[in-house]
Amino acid sequence: LVAFSGAEIWSKKLNENIISDIVQVDRYRNQKLQYMLCTNSELHLIDRKGRNVEGFPMKLNYKATHMSVLDYNGKRDYRIAVNDAEGNVHLYNIEGEELNGWNPMKVGGQFTAPLRHFRIGTKDCMLSVLSNGTIHLKRRNGSTYPGFPVKLKKELAPGYDLTPGSSFSGTKITLLTTRGEVLSVDMEGNVNKYVELTSKNPKYFISGNSERGGRVVSISGNNFTVHKVEGGKVFSGAIQGKVERIQMYPFNTIKDIYIIENSSITQVYNSRGTKKLTVKSNPLPVSLLSFEAKGNLVLYYSEGDLLKKAVFDVK
Repeated sequence: LVAFSGAEIWSKKLNENIISDIVQVDRYRNQKLQYMLCTNSELHLIDRKGRNVEGFPMKLNYKATHMSVLDYNGKRDYRIAVNDAEGNVHLYNIEGEELNGWNPMKVGGQFTAPLRHFRIGTKDCMLSVLSNGTIHLKRRNGSTYPGFPVKLKKELAPGYDLTPGSSFSGTKITLLTTRGEVLSVDMEGNVNKYVELTSKNPKYFISGNSERGGRVVSISGNNFTVHKVEGGKVFSGAIQGKVERIQMYPFNTIKDIYIIENSSITQVYNSRGTKKLTVKSNPLPVSLLSFEAKGNLVLYYSEGDLLKKAVFDVK
């Protein structure tokens, strides 16, 4: 854990690589936050001083692939959803106890993203998207909503974009097949096709700001192109060496920021495709912090054994 100044607060060595986001939770509801994260075989909860919370790390008897933290009504009554490599979803409370109906929930396939919770009116929805094109929409008790599962019978690229709505027909997800088809599925199970990209390059869907929609990225070696989901090029670029990872950060006032990475280089682009920063970095994911009022961003990245930061103007 590092302060804004760059000074180390604490560090902790784990037995395996982290495979999830690191999520802040308030287990004791006292404004003293903890950090929830997951490796392939352990679920960790670490306090603000770097100590394991009692009962953690929790050993998993399966290989975890994704983790998400759910807070249904904002009352900090957390649920932790862990996907495994066998196509199951495990749902725990904050004590690490597995919940009925989700112990596990068998959905059968490889996941493209962590389980996602959202609400349509007063109804809780639990969404799982599988790489084989199957989409599950469950209630909190594990029962299935009408119209699901949807079976597209198409292989899906990682990720999707969720557009919230006030009804099931008005709430949709946008997905990308590995052949370049952009599809829309509403929460009644209806499927619509947006566009098919003609490029034969590998493609990856990037979740974006729901108001502006997501983006599709086609990659060929060290070249990449960002597309709108409805078709149309946003911008193209290239990086020294093969493109290995792309992140998109949607911001309210400064729009989208794109981070293009490989094992030695990180590049940052603004929403117009202007390259704003290039740094040498390790093959570890970088992190971005926004000071939107000033239009400045801070990129945290590692080089060798050092954690570094770079401040830049996005205009």
